[in-house]
This record gives sequence, structure tokens and C-alpha cells, in this order.
Amino acid sequence: MKRIVIGVFLFFGILVGANFALEYWLEYKVRQLLNADEERKYDLLFDDIAIDLLGRKIALNAIRLVPLQADLGIRVNGSIHQIQLLDVRYWDLLLHNQVSIGELSLVEPSFRLVRQDSTAGGRDNTQAFQNLFGDLIQRGRIEDFKLSGGTGELFFGRDTLFRFGQFTDLNIHALGLKTDYLILTHPVPFEVDQITSSLKNFKLNLTKEQTFSMDSMSFDYNSKLLLMEGLSLSYTLPMLEMALKESYQQDFISFDLRRFQVEQLDASSNLYGDWSIIAGLAKLEGLDLYDYRNKNLPRKYQDAKPMFAKMLQSLPLPLKIDEVRIEDSRIRYAEVPEGDQEPGVLIFDRFKADISNLVSIDSLQLEGAMRMSVETEFMEKGLVKADFTIPFDQEYFDLDLEMNDFQLIHLNPVLERLAHMRIRSGLLHHLKLEMRGNPKSATNKFVFDYSGLKVEVLNPDRQNQKSGILTVLAGFAVSKENIPQEKRYRIGQFSSVRNPYRGPFNFMWENTKTGLGEIVPVGAAKLFTN
Repeated sequence: MKRIVIGVFLFFGILVGANFALEYWLEYKVRQLLNADEERKYDLLFDDIAIDLLGRKIALNAIRLVPLQADLGIRVNGSIHQIQLLDVRYWDLLLHNQVSIGELSLVEPSFRLVRQDSTAGGRDNTQAFQNLFGDLIQRGRIEDFKLSGGTGELFFGRDTLFRFGQFTDLNIHALGLKTDYLILTHPVPFEVDQITSSLKNFKLNLTKEQTFSMDSMSFDYNSKLLLMEGLSLSYTLPMLEMALKESYQQDFISFDLRRFQVEQLDASSNLYGDWSIIAGLAKLEGLDLYDYRNKNLPRKYQDAKPMFAKMLQSLPLPLKIDEVRIEDSRIRYAEVPEGDQEPGVLIFDRFKADISNLVSIDSLQLEGAMRMSVETEFMEKGLVKADFTIPFDQEYFDLDLEMNDFQLIHLNPVLERLAHMRIRSGLLHHLKLEMRGNPKSATNKFVFDYSGLKVEVLNPDRQNQKSGILTVLAGFAVSKENIPQEKRYRIGQFSSVRNPYRGPFNFMWENTKTGLGEIVPVGAAKLFTN
């Protein structure tokens, strides 16, 4: 009996000793192999390691992420609360001297990206994280990769660092990694069976006064779905102050976008390196875009501006999207006239658009055309419909624009500031502009049916009070009505020359004004109204 007890204790003593020996050996091998690759770009430094032999789990705690190349233009460092090696294959460690696991899990990493050049682009930032994840995964045979609860701060500078961005709640889950095949379009740069990723509270300071932010983003490889919510581009100063900081006129654009969703995302799209989107459908919901220009400043000399097809080709982000839908949106254009400080604002509310065949990749614009149908409320009162056709292989576009049943007095907030005129009464029955524009000129047909038009001319030197003499002259100069039943009914048909230093939307606006000048003034009174 005594021998049996001694044998049992001896057995358990050997078992415990073997367990300690195996744990010691495993800890030694893990420390040796994790930082063994001579081509690695980062060291994983940790003090504490916990080994669960029966659970085939190894946990590294309080890890420091240290870049080995200090002279990199962009580098990532930081800390990781815990790295878990799950489903560890001990035989591969013993026989092949290789870390072989079912899952590599990074728990609550805190990243700190530092770039020396403040002008480096966002693509370089995403590639830096992509390279980091690839560097970690290539340290062994890993089937799945998981990152949860990640945060990040983005800095630029050398001796003194300035923070220009941040994010929270970074999560990545990649299943079925095949590290022999590089796929640079994934956040983890390898071929995978399935991958999902998400983050929240992303913020990027583009300049000292301009900030881009996003509440959340998620990507599902299998569902081919990219979703962004709560996007915003804003300024820290009022638009007037921003404009006065400049020496020349320019457009200051801000926006809020409630939701941006891309469906049927093609596998060749790249969201993490050289960005590109190739997809079946993109939806923008709740866009509120504000464009501000101050005309008290001189215009800066610029090269000739392209038409629509060339504008698409010049986009920095390659796109090929079969259909784009814009819903529940608003666009406002604010212009401060010379000698004033307050803008007149054109409002396009309840804006929605359907765009087919949106292509910015030159090699894919061999034939066909982009088509766009727009419907919006102008000045929150009048329904406007417009159809665009933009061929890719020719430098022209067709526009068919129509508006019906609009009380013209709703234009007064704009006319009083931009034209020093006020409409006392008038009803627009029907407006239609048919236009074919090319880089040099356009042919136009303009219909403007209205009745009961009365206008007042304002004196800007007397705080836009009514100018009696000019109002009387305008009464003689302006036709009170233009309706098809009348003998003097007019339709404007004319050609126009394009200012090459203005964009195509300005060309459309100038042709609309020319059409009004063809119809509203009578006889020689055109000279007065011009």
C-alpha cells in the first residue's frame, strides 16, 4: 500500500514537473519565435505570459509595439492589452519550430501612428495599418485573425508632434487566412474566406480650420457591403471669416451626410491602399451640402475648366458604379455680392437623384454615357426636374430642365441681394431649358411662360429701398406676361459662348439668364435690364 501511495505521488510529481517544464519550454519558444523573423518591421515586447496547456491557449499581456525602422516616413507604435494565441498546435512548435495557431486575437490595442510629412495622404495612413497587421500575421501559420476594441491616434511631426486624427472601436475579424496570397484590397492584406471590419468616432483634421468626421463605418466582405454613417466636413470658423483669410475667391464647401452605403461591392475594389470603388449600387441619404463664395475678393487666374466627362476622369478616387441614388437631401449655394457681407442663398431642398453608369476610370469610358435624373424643390416652393446625358467618348452634354407653377416672389431673398430687384407679383407657369453644351459653346431652347409680373428696382446705397424712377422704367421695360395664347408669345432659341474658366453648372446658369433676357424684356429695353 505504501508503495502504491508513493507511486501515485511520484506520478503526479512527474506530471506536475513535466507540466512546468512544458510551460517553460513553450514560453521560451514563443518569445524566441515571435520576434525571430529578420525581415520583421516591429517587435512585440511583453513581460507576462500565461499558458493554458489543456485549453491550448497562450496569452501575452501588456504588450508594447515597437517599430524597428525609426527613419520610416510613417510608423505605428503603441500598446496591446492582450494578445491571445488560440488553438495552439504544440507539435508544430516541437517538430517544425513554427508558431501554428487557429486564431490570433488582439484585445484592446491602442495604436499611435506618426508620420513625418504633414502632406502625406490618407492612403499612406491606411497602408501603414495594413502593413502592421500583415507583419504580425506573417510570424506564423495563422488561420483566423481577430482585433477587438482598438483605438488609434494620428500624429505628424518630428521633434514636436501634432495630433490630426483619431478613431475608436476598431474591430476586424478575418477567417480562413491564406498568407501565401497577398490581397492588398483587404485591411488584412491576404486572401481570406471571410472578413468584417468596423470602427467608430473617426476624426481627421484636414487643415487647422477644416475637419472631416465619421460616426461609424463597417465593411462585410461576404455581403459585399460598405456602410458609413454620420459623415461631416466642417470648418471651425464662420464661412465669411474663412473667405476673408484668402486673397482670392474660392468655394468653401461643408456637408453633413447621414448615411452612405455601397452594395454589390466588387472584389477588385480597394478601401485600404490605392482607393477605388467598383460596385453595383451606392446610396446617399440625408446629404446637406453648403457651398459658399465671396465675390468681394478678386478671382485667381485658373486653367480652363473641363466639362463633365473630363471632370469625372480627374477624380482622385477611381469609380465604377452602375447606379447611384441620392435621397432626402439638400443643396445650398450662398454667394456674397460685391459691396455686401451677407450672401444670397439658392436652396434646392428635398433633393434626389438617380445616376446610372458613374465611371471615372478612363480605360472604362470607351463608350456609353452617364445619365442623371434630378428632382428637387427650388427655394422650398417650386418642383424642378432635370435630366442629363453625358457621353464618355464625346465632349458635350445634353440637359433637359423643367419647372412648373412657382410664385416668383419666392426669389426675392436672392434677387434683393444679388440683383437689387424685388418681385411684387408674378406666377411662373412653365419653364423649360433644352441645352446641348460643349467646351466652347451651346445651343439652347428656352421656354418661360408666366403672368402678372411686377418688379421693383432697389437702391443699394439706401439699404435696398425702392428706387421710384428706376422702378417706373423697369415697368416699361419688362413684359408683364408671356403665355402661349398671346400674339407676342416668345420662345428663346439662341447659341451661347462658354467662358472656359467657369464650370458646366455656371454655363447652365448663364444660359438660363440669357433665356430670361430673350423673353422678359421688350424690344430695346433689353439694354436697360442687362
